[in-house]
Amino acid sequence: MGKTTSVKSNSWTGSTDDVTFTLTGKTRALQVLTITYEAAIAGGPASAGLSFASSALEVGVGETVDGPALTKATTAEAVYSSSDDAVATVDAATGKVTGVAAGTATITAKTAATADFKEGVQQCDLQHR
Repeated sequence: MGKTTSVKSNSWTGSTDDVTFTLTGKTRALQVLTITYEAAIAGGPASAGLSFASSALEVGVGETVDGPALTKATTAEAVYSSSDDAVATVDAATGKVTGVAAGTATITAKTAATADFKEGVQQCDLQHR
């Protein structure tokens, strides 16, 4: 069963499965009616689907290497970071890792939530060689 709505301000915003707009009155004339519909995603946004090709990465002090390949379902761009910049730095856009000093760090790829996908987070342990 639909919902009948009176529109007095020339616009309507709402949420329902079915809405009926009715034009009443002798002097009223419908000139333009634009309806924009966005389908709801069943069950909410999907998983971002982030996955590194490997769970560990080796890098030497002073060496720069490509981070592990990241696959993702989301359309959001990944942003990369290091848990300890004193051990390894990461280019936030490309995921390239530079070893700074001996120690341990975790490399993280993160994507923002979108209308279709949840926020995503994936991590990889850094090892020095």
